[in-house]
Amino acid sequence: MKLINEKPNLAIPRKEIFFELDHSTKPTPSRVELKKELIDKFKYDKDLIIIKKVGTSFGNAKSLAEVYIYTDKASLDIFEKNNKEAPAEEKVEESKEAPAE
Repeated sequence: MKLINEKPNLAIPRKEIFFELDHSTKPTPSRVELKKELIDKFKYDKDLIIIKKVGTSFGNAKSLAEVYIYTDKASLDIFEKNNKEAPAEEKVEESKEAPAE
């Protein structure tokens, strides 16, 4: 994970971060995997991270990710009303807990 740009948004209490992800031996990382890596590497609060975009050009082993880090939960709730990350994370957690048949 290579940091390309990090800038504070003065109008909205958040940081906007752009990363380049090299995944030459693996598929494009999921939002859940990317979020875990951000938490481990940069110690961000998991409840304040929003992954806006992860994009890969066809045939390219690099992706670009746009991530927002909010300063507080109230700001996140105001500006991210249609956040669709939570259901995906819940599905991953459920699949890990489900017993194998």
